[in-house]
Amino acid sequence: MILTRNPVLQTTLFIRTLFFTGALLGLGCHSSLPAPPETDSDVVSHDSADPDVSVAPDNGLNSPTGEVPSADKHPQDKPGRALFDGSTMAGWEATNFGGEGEVEVADGSIQLAMGYPMTGVTSIHESLPTVNYEISLEAMRIEGIDFFCGLTFPVGESHCSLIVGGWGGTIVGLSNIDGMDAANNDTMLHMDFDNERWYRIRLRVIPGKILVWIDDKLVIDKDVEGVELAVRNEVLPSRPLGVCGFQSQCAIKNILLKTVAGDGSKPETDSIPRVNSSSGPIKQDK
Repeated sequence: MILTRNPVLQTTLFIRTLFFTGALLGLGCHSSLPAPPETDSDVVSHDSADPDVSVAPDNGLNSPTGEVPSADKHPQDKPGRALFDGSTMAGWEATNFGGEGEVEVADGSIQLAMGYPMTGVTSIHESLPTVNYEISLEAMRIEGIDFFCGLTFPVGESHCSLIVGGWGGTIVGLSNIDGMDAANNDTMLHMDFDNERWYRIRLRVIPGKILVWIDDKLVIDKDVEGVELAVRNEVLPSRPLGVCGFQSQCAIKNILLKTVAGDGSKPETDSIPRVNSSSGPIKQDK
């Protein structure tokens, strides 16, 4: 062995020795460490058995029919079907009220010209349900100051109508209940509605109950067990299922129908405005 007394050379040899020794020790420690355990958060599965898990693209639709997802959808609910194809009057006919305006399809909607007093359409679809179903649509008052959605619908062996924007433009309610129309029974409430704006309307009929949402807000939750349901004489031609407007130019689109569970469940976030005939209008969110 050759020893040197050169301090610079001694320092260089010492550093090299430390470097190679550390590298060998580090390599040995790394190779002896176990692989980290796999956790549930590290695993992504697209084959979940949970029926509430979906990996479909988020395109706002949940069926080929164009059904809009419902916030209170149940696994036993069946997929809906479109009652209006957006381009023709297939499945519908103009309602013979007498004094009705023209009906045409334009811009993906059914256009109802102003009538004296009403213009509307009546469904000629077959096999319409009478209970455990939900119908939804979008409606707009283009011009006028009265109701732009008079939706007549079956309830078991009877019929009833939902009025949106009636009696001067603000009243919402069911007509008739025990002989009283929408302005005079306990389903009546006031809401503000703007012309030339679409409103989403959804109505559900289950045993003993009728529920109504406007723009995803629950506005009517009516127990109808033991009450008498009927429609006003003016809208008798709308049965079994029809939509009309009163002295207003209106448009309707995206008419969907589906069968639903009959347990009466509804979203916890829904709220029912408790109002009476003397209260001011409820201003809708834009």
